[in-house]
Amino acid sequence: MKIVNSVAFCLSLLVPIGAHASESLTVVDWGGIFQEGLKQVLYDPYTRQTGNQIVLDTWQGGIGTLRAKLASGVSNWDVIEVEAEEEALGCQDGLFKPINWEVVGYKSDYIPGAATECGVGTILWSVGLAWNKDKTVEAPKSWKDFFDLKKYPGKRSLRRGPKYALEIALLGDGVAPADLYKVLNTPEGVDRAFAKLDTIKDNLIFWEGGSQPIQTLTSGDTVLSAIYSSDFLKSQQDGVNVGMLWDESFYQTDYWVVAANAPEKETNEFLALWSKPETQASFVKIRDYGPANSKAVPLIDKTRLKDLPIAPENIAHAIQTDSGFWVAHIEELNARFEQWSSK
Repeated sequence: MKIVNSVAFCLSLLVPIGAHASESLTVVDWGGIFQEGLKQVLYDPYTRQTGNQIVLDTWQGGIGTLRAKLASGVSNWDVIEVEAEEEALGCQDGLFKPINWEVVGYKSDYIPGAATECGVGTILWSVGLAWNKDKTVEAPKSWKDFFDLKKYPGKRSLRRGPKYALEIALLGDGVAPADLYKVLNTPEGVDRAFAKLDTIKDNLIFWEGGSQPIQTLTSGDTVLSAIYSSDFLKSQQDGVNVGMLWDESFYQTDYWVVAANAPEKETNEFLALWSKPETQASFVKIRDYGPANSKAVPLIDKTRLKDLPIAPENIAHAIQTDSGFWVAHIEELNARFEQWSSK
């Protein structure tokens, strides 16, 4: 999950950025408090256990960035956290090493889709429908309400881009969750999604940073918004009276991938430590995501678990994002979305 508003920085290190020796490992993640949490539960323990130093870097995602950085084979990036589409495309391009699951851990321990040829699942995150409880008489019950301008007059917001916007539009138009990607994977389905977005276009704004939905909901600039579950949960900790609908939320997994020229022993040790249920449970105790390793779930306090996207009651009626669809169609639909939104 790209944390767009995070400050891109590296924490205090023993090895400067740019150094790259056999006893060091350059790890690239989303930065900010996300990186701080990983440093606490993974990076520092890895250094204590192996003696290898961690060099930290940050990025904001994008397969183009990965190709530019890794295709030459001389990059100093070793382990990178990526979203699902980047994992799939980079693996196809030969940018990543295949994961040695015999060394790293058990694929069967991971939730479906979180253990792949080139990726070790990191976190499970989701996007759901949020509203300001102080300014909404009745809580929305589905994405159909997102398109009901009479019942919920005012502006609403979506993440900029076709991903999630098109799925939400089809759900709002009555497509059953089980049929969602079957419909979207047709020209008629895409046309239908854009037509549904047209019905609220004058009342629609787009956000790019994860904190923006909370800001616009609390200010009254929007009445409804798509939101990252992690930002919703942070708002609860901050005392903001916002609700989120877990039903029909979309969940997806991020991954660790290993650059094709990265040192094998050091990266395997790093991934093996992350794959331990105890490591992942420790991380989600301090950061608002679900673990990719299902064996970590019983290690999480039930009071804490109920707030996470991996909780049985939260994921029961959620929808798994079809990364295969977006790998195949992201470029063409990005172009169409930008053309549509600029009119």
